[in-house]
Amino acid sequence: MALPQGPCHLCGKQKVLTYEHVPARSSFNNEPVEMFGFEHWLKRAPSGEMGGGELRDRGAGVNTLCADCNSLTGGQYVPELKVWTGRGMSIVLQATKEGQPAGNAVECVLKKVRPALFLKQAVAMLASVNQPALLDYHPELRRFVLDREATGLPPRYQFYLGLTHPSSTVFRFAGLSPLVRDGIWCVTWVTDLVWAPFAYVMTIDEPAALFPIGNISAFANRKYDQVEDAILQLPLLVGEQPYPGEFSDPLKLPADQTRFPTQTSARLPFELEFSAGERREGEISHAVPIVSWKGPELHEVIHGLLRLLCVEKGQPFEFLIRWDGLQVLLEVRSDKGLARLAPVAIPLAAVRDYIGHGDVMPDRGECRHGETLR
Repeated sequence: MALPQGPCHLCGKQKVLTYEHVPARSSFNNEPVEMFGFEHWLKRAPSGEMGGGELRDRGAGVNTLCADCNSLTGGQYVPELKVWTGRGMSIVLQATKEGQPAGNAVECVLKKVRPALFLKQAVAMLASVNQPALLDYHPELRRFVLDREATGLPPRYQFYLGLTHPSSTVFRFAGLSPLVRDGIWCVTWVTDLVWAPFAYVMTIDEPAALFPIGNISAFANRKYDQVEDAILQLPLLVGEQPYPGEFSDPLKLPADQTRFPTQTSARLPFELEFSAGERREGEISHAVPIVSWKGPELHEVIHGLLRLLCVEKGQPFEFLIRWDGLQVLLEVRSDKGLARLAPVAIPLAAVRDYIGHGDVMPDRGECRHGETLR
């Protein structure tokens, strides 16, 4: 079978794409696996079991890297990843073995390791689980991986390392997505790879620290051949959700395992264009099915678009609602960029309720309004 062609997720060049094991074969990824998508997760059985996945005989992975980039990471960085994952697995098994006190954090001592090489491989793996354009918009990450000797990354990029608790039911590849956090207005943009024994997490422009411990961003300042004894306090996390950045505390597992979203909740594709030119796509969810929406649900979704753009209190914005009787288009625009929902069949009663239109509403129309976020 001919290999696919396309942009390499690391160098960005149009090339033949080789199969990239994510994580590397030597890091507990050398057995056949069944891979599932988000739809499989939504339709999972009460026991959590999923069916209908895609079997990967060679282990989990995707055709994302050209031969040159695959050779670079495999030769320069993967041996260090193997060291870390081998020791990490031993640490997890020791910390969670029967008879040991339960906990949600573990102190790890990894002797004679090369943190810079480990972080470079983590960035390379996260590039593979994202769209190929990610590093086009973030060339600092590309330079950091492609140049073995490159050091330093801007503080807008933060990296976290966690340990996967043995009770985890979901290992995941998750591209850059918005994470809504309680008490924080702006979303956290996060991507992660969760595969025992580690959760590798990157945030971009996070409004607040994602985890109180486990930040390894300083590894970017080490020289590639710098050897040290790494002493780390890492969170012990339970993976049971499909979204990046979402984990459970093993000491506070929810009694009700029916978690949002569900098959009936609303799922709304969006596209963003930031003022600097970067484009992002994704999906936001709402617990109430679209057919049941009224004005308050529409209000919440518009605020969701504002949170995606990080439009904050006191800042001006404009929203557009355009309807044609069958579908409704929502847009929010500010000096930070544009957020747009794909056209959806929102009930016109919800539109009328939100904009305060009279009882008689035309089948087609639009409402454009500018205001300041209060």
